Amino acid sequence: MRWGVCRWAARGAATAVVLAGVLAALTPARLPGQFRLGGQGIYRDQLVGDFGYGARLEIDLGVLVSRLGIAGVYNTFPCGERDCGTLTEVGGQLTYGGGSAYAGLNVLRATRDAEGEAGDPEWKHSVVVGVRVGDLLPIAVPFLEVRQSLGRGLRDQTVAIGLLVGPVGSRRAPRRPPR
Repeated sequence: MRWGVCRWAARGAATAVVLAGVLAALTPARLPGQFRLGGQGIYRDQLVGDFGYGARLEIDLGVLVSRLGIAGVYNTFPCGERDCGTLTEVGGQLTYGGGSAYAGLNVLRATRDAEGEAGDPEWKHSVVVGVRVGDLLPIAVPFLEVRQSLGRGLRDQTVAIGLLVGPVGSRRAPRRPPR
C-alpha cells in the first residue's frame, strides 16, 4: 500500500511541474538563454520493441558556449504483461549543434518495477543525433531524435518524436550599444 501512495504522490508532483512549465512557457520572459518544455513519444528497439512516452526540458547554454545545450529527460515504457513492470528512465543530455541539427551524449538511470517494488537501477550511455524544425510554429518546435546505446552493441536504439514549447520572449534580442 505504501508504494501505491508514493507513486500517486510522484505522479502528482510530476504533473504540477509540467503544468508550471507550460504556464511559464506561454508567458513572455526575459531570459539570457532559451528553454523549452515538451513531451515525446518513444520507440526503443532492443530485442523486442517497446513503445513509451516521456517529457523533456531543454535549456540553451549559448550564453556560455555557442550552440551548446542541455536537456533533462524522463521516459516511461509501460509493460502490458503481468510478469514485467514499468521501465522508467531519468537522465540528461549534453548537445551541440547549429541550426536545426544537433548531436550529443545521453546518460540515463533506468529502473524496472517488478510487482510493486523498484528494481536495481542501471546506467545507460548513448550517442544522440537529432533534428528540430524551429520555424514551423511560433512557440512550438517539433523534433526527431535517435539515440544509439554505447556498450551494448548495435541492438539498443531509441527513436523519440516530440514537440517542445518555449516562451516567446526568451529568444535573444540584439543589444544596444552602451550610451
